[in-house]
Parts: sequence; C-alpha cells; structure tokens
Amino acid sequence: MATRSAPARSRSIVLLVGATGVWPEELTKLLDPDDWDFVVLKELEDVPSQLKKGSVRAVVMTPRAWSGRELLVLRECRSDSPQTAFVVMAEDPVGPALKRAFENGATAFLRWPASPEALLHALHSAHRPVGQTHDHAPDVGAPHRPRSHRVGRVDGHDAASPYFLRSAICCG
Repeated sequence: MATRSAPARSRSIVLLVGATGVWPEELTKLLDPDDWDFVVLKELEDVPSQLKKGSVRAVVMTPRAWSGRELLVLRECRSDSPQTAFVVMAEDPVGPALKRAFENGATAFLRWPASPEALLHALHSAHRPVGQTHDHAPDVGAPHRPRSHRVGRVDGHDAASPYFLRSAICCG
C-alpha cells in the first residue's frame, strides 16, 4: 500500500529593511526557523519586487527621516499587499518619523527588545485595524484616513498619535 507524504509547510518570509547592522541578532532567534525566513534588504524600494514573489508575511523597518519616495513606496506596498504586515521596530516610540510611517501604511509598532509573542502579534497585524486587539474582518481600506475619520481621542491623545498607537497595539 502506498503511503502519502505530508505536504511541505510553506515558510513565511519577513523582510528586514535597513543595513544588516541595524537588526539585532536575537530578532531571528525569536521565531521557529522551520516556519520563518528573514531576508535583509538595504532599501525600502527593494520591497515591491519581493512582495511579488509571494510568501512575504511582514516587512519590518526602523523609523527614520522618511523621504517622499519611501513614503510613496510604503503606501503602494500596503495598498498592493494588504495581507502583509508593515511593522516599525524601535526602542523609543516617539517622534514624527513613527507617526509618518503609520499615516502611510505601517500596521504595527514593535518596541525592542520584544518577546516572541509580541513579535508574532506584530507580524500578524496586517489583519487588524489600528487599535483592534482581536481577529475580525481585516481592514483593507486606504491606510491613511483623513483626520475627520480617525477614531477620536483617548486620555487627551489623538487616536493616531504614537502614544495611543503604542498603548493600543504595542507589543512589548
């Protein structure tokens, strides 16, 4: 009698955007190597070609002084690939660069260092609207909502501010 072999598991890819020295070695050790691959890209402009290949679960980047071109690429990537999480990872959750990233398509902030659970939560953030902590229908609308459509204010902070985003979806 012939036996059937188990189907091969597909590995999810996480793109790390930035110079190799930016990413802590511990980051790749937080996830099961049988399920995840990490690919380091120097520039955000390299992301669209990787997204076309498929299997990209998340794009992780650091906050920086975003150029207009980078913001356009981020917005286009988010629009073209709504199932992909766009995670901003940093030690400090404040600054205009972080806010600009969220306004242009980032789906989560990950404070470093982070736990494996926090990293997984951030990598799955593409399927949750900002501030939603449980799995329901994904928010695949335009990543940038005009000020009049934002959730409102929480504890005196705009719901789209880095303070609120950190407390609403911060993972660590």
